[in-house]
Amino acid sequence: MGTISNYLLKNYNLENHIMKIYIIIPFIIFFFFSFFVSSNNLNQLSESFFPMQIGSKWNYGSYDVKHPFDSTKIDEVWEIKSKKQFKNKTFYLIEKKFYNSEKVINKIDSIYYCLSNDSLLTLNNFETIENSSLTVIAIFSKTEYRIDTQFDYYMVNLIKKTDSTITFNYYKPKTRDSGYWKTFKKDVGIIDEHSAWGIGRRLIKYEIK
Repeated sequence: MGTISNYLLKNYNLENHIMKIYIIIPFIIFFFFSFFVSSNNLNQLSESFFPMQIGSKWNYGSYDVKHPFDSTKIDEVWEIKSKKQFKNKTFYLIEKKFYNSEKVINKIDSIYYCLSNDSLLTLNNFETIENSSLTVIAIFSKTEYRIDTQFDYYMVNLIKKTDSTITFNYYKPKTRDSGYWKTFKKDVGIIDEHSAWGIGRRLIKYEIK
């Protein structure tokens, strides 16, 4: 009788363990699926506000308090020239050409940008990609955050968000006239950025590959 009872008890415990496994497995699957979907959505979010493909171009015109924006005057051109894989991230090299009033190039900058989850990042200007020291440009899923640079920091607030655009205000706490604003547009990129002093640049035309 004891042997039969032990046998039934063992089978009962085994069935209990199996039932627990069947109950837990769906939760595990749901967790990983949710994590995958969430990560994928964050990637799509950052990519949509700053799409990066080799050959894409953005043409900007500058303006200030004394010189209103002129949509016929292009004095800055950004172009994605190449990309490079490093530490499981894709870095895009954006070449920035600056033109003078005679439409002659007087300066060229080349900076690596990277999209990571919900963020747009850039390498510090004087570093090589191998050092991989990154600075945050924008975090598209947050309404308030802090950006640490090599020598200072900024606080960032979401000022305005529509179905197609998002605007952030960057500022240093307790510092007068330290702020600037940056507006991104879905499937386009940066369409406007200006400082508290009224100096800025605005997108005139673009070409996304």
